[in-house]
Amino acid sequence: MSTSQPPADYTSLVDARSKDGIYVNVMGKVVDYMPPKQTSGSDWFCTFRLQDPSVAASFNVETSLGLRVRYFANESKHRLMPRINSLGDVVILRSVKCTTRSSEKMLISNPGTICAVIPKNNFPSEPYQDAFVAVTRPLDFLPTQPYGPLTPAEQLYAMHLHNNLDASISVFPASSRSLPSGPSGGAAPERPTMKFGLIEDLRISQFRDLVVEVVKIFPTNMWTDLYVTDYTSNELLQDRAAPDDISDSRAITSDPYGYIDSQGRKWQGPHGKLTLKIELRYPHDNYANSYVKPGDFVSLENVRVKQDGSGKLEGNMWQDRYKPERVQIEKLDGKHSRKMQHQQLHSLKLRKEQYLASLPKTTAPEDVEIKSKGVKKRERREKRKRAQEEREQERKRVEASFHDTDGLQAFAFVNKHGKYPQLSYLLGRLAS
Repeated sequence: MSTSQPPADYTSLVDARSKDGIYVNVMGKVVDYMPPKQTSGSDWFCTFRLQDPSVAASFNVETSLGLRVRYFANESKHRLMPRINSLGDVVILRSVKCTTRSSEKMLISNPGTICAVIPKNNFPSEPYQDAFVAVTRPLDFLPTQPYGPLTPAEQLYAMHLHNNLDASISVFPASSRSLPSGPSGGAAPERPTMKFGLIEDLRISQFRDLVVEVVKIFPTNMWTDLYVTDYTSNELLQDRAAPDDISDSRAITSDPYGYIDSQGRKWQGPHGKLTLKIELRYPHDNYANSYVKPGDFVSLENVRVKQDGSGKLEGNMWQDRYKPERVQIEKLDGKHSRKMQHQQLHSLKLRKEQYLASLPKTTAPEDVEIKSKGVKKRERREKRKRAQEEREQERKRVEASFHDTDGLQAFAFVNKHGKYPQLSYLLGRLAS
């Protein structure tokens, strides 16, 4: 049988939170992961969050989310980055320091830290676990430095983490996007980033980063509702009618889901289950109302996915308790965005093009409107040109008529009502 207690020389994650400044050994299951970033120097670091039974059982919401780990690496010094492949991997950390950063409890690696990752796919299915539970067959793992075989206690506890934490953690589906996992200068392997997600992958109780297009901004007295899309569909989202779809009486009469805006216009965003509503609180709502408009592409960080009153998906972005003024919305222009964001933005625009190409012509009024404006502008320009040519011809005809008396008399008759006031003065002088 696997054991629910960590090995004798290991500390549970909930106890590690109270050992500030102490070096400990811990084991946990990966429930969140951010890809590697480079420090101001030559080192790189990645951030991930571990969970074990001690924190999963906590009634404190912050504690129950797990313990954050920040791991530093430098390949030139043979300190490698943990090879985390997916959420659900089990991580073993030896000699990691407990510390507090910005009022948050976390674990920080040091040059003496050793890390071993047991990929979740290396765990056998239940019918074949007996040999591994009896420790007659070792589990395969990926160490950052030379690491002997797992001890029987480590293997038993790893099996317990794998088998018994699925019900108590929120598993984030991994994205197909990838990032380099090591310092530049070498052919670093690619690793999926698990925090970023598409709308089609969202599930309740997740925290995800999104790259989206803003469809609508609706401020209220307490918060701002931001409607966004990345042109992927999720069956748990509200189904929104097309602008010209009059078969849905809800979009014409009661409008319980915001198909018609405050000016009485029907929903102009993408129809179907493509749009996510996100409730923005301070300071995110102030930024969105001041700098973001429909049609902008933005990156949203740490969006909490939840269920609305009708059982549909929606999100919210609240104030960071440790950094109250931090805004987690960033406008993307494709030029100054980070490489990962640039890739996501490019994919989003391709999906948008495919969506627009699939629409009937009658459901794309914006294209018609833009075209009609161009036609009207050309027509006005041509009309002004014709009027100028007519005035020029009239001027030449009048000047030619000044050379004979009959012409002067003819002009005086035509101009008796002052139709050409600018020439009246010249006519008077010539007549005298």
